[in-house]
Amino acid sequence: MGRVLPLVDRTLDRWEERARAIPDPELRRQALASIRTKRFHCEGGSVFAVAAPDADTRYRLIRLIVALQTISDYLDNLCDRSVSLDPRDYRCLHQAMLDAVTPPAGPDPVEGSIRRAVLTPPGEPFPHPGSPPGHEDPAGGYYRLHPHHDDGGYLAALVAECRAQTAALPGYGRVAPRVAELVGLYNDLQVYKHGPRESRLPRLERWFARRGRRYHGQLHWWEFAAACGSTLAVFALFLEAGWQPQPAAEDLNALLAAYFPWVCGLHILLDYFIDQEEDRAGGDLNLVSYYPTRELLRERLALFVREARRHVARLRRRPLHELVVSGLLGLYLSDPQGAARGGEPAPPPFS
Repeated sequence: MGRVLPLVDRTLDRWEERARAIPDPELRRQALASIRTKRFHCEGGSVFAVAAPDADTRYRLIRLIVALQTISDYLDNLCDRSVSLDPRDYRCLHQAMLDAVTPPAGPDPVEGSIRRAVLTPPGEPFPHPGSPPGHEDPAGGYYRLHPHHDDGGYLAALVAECRAQTAALPGYGRVAPRVAELVGLYNDLQVYKHGPRESRLPRLERWFARRGRRYHGQLHWWEFAAACGSTLAVFALFLEAGWQPQPAAEDLNALLAAYFPWVCGLHILLDYFIDQEEDRAGGDLNLVSYYPTRELLRERLALFVREARRHVARLRRRPLHELVVSGLLGLYLSDPQGAARGGEPAPPPFS
């Protein structure tokens, strides 16, 4: 990571400088806060750049991962802190995530032009979420339903950066549909978990009934939601796209089977695990809170650890993916504020 973290820091510093120029005070405040308080998301995600085939690809992966994660963190802040409770607003905002990973059919977005990707269902093992038909909305933008609008082109610039870097990855055409599927599920979660508290649970349960059918009997709805909330599988696919023009389908299937739901689910469940008290105090949704007993919580977290380890042991770049799993456990279960946040010492099955 010694060659990666300095580049991550410099890249984030450039986006922070751009965020300081956002005209709208509230959008500027949230953009700066997302970079300053969630910097570790970009630092952790950039671990995938360590395994890049060469220095040029490593730098492109860092720029891509930082830009996409910055979009994710910024939009999460906007939804968490917004006075708007309109799911359509959240959907419009998060269209930026899908635009960022969709190879453009035309020019890059200007001030957040909305373009809906038309996706081809990937093969097993990943489920197609049923994305709607493509359309253009030239009169609108990412902020068209949001109470604040003028970001000075900040979000569109992040989207354009992602597109520029994906265009330079030799195998991106092969992984793009799978990346878009993952981002579509991520967007769904962001839409359904925000908004009026009384409607969150029924919306999430209906979503799982529709989109998570393949995992019925294997996962609880909140575990499926957790898997959808991680960007790690997307970053792993970016790495594969950087290695060769035609990544093998069996390698991509094995990668997705490991990351979705196991590695991604472990990532977000651990995040909620240490944030229980904080979320309770703030009235925020916490997926771990839906486990009916602490015993079941421990059993299920231990299952995610075992399955994540078992699946990544079969992957082509095994040492990297094992590092990701062990890094998640080390990061979250050694959190010095875990007890204050409602967490517990690591149960024996995690060790």
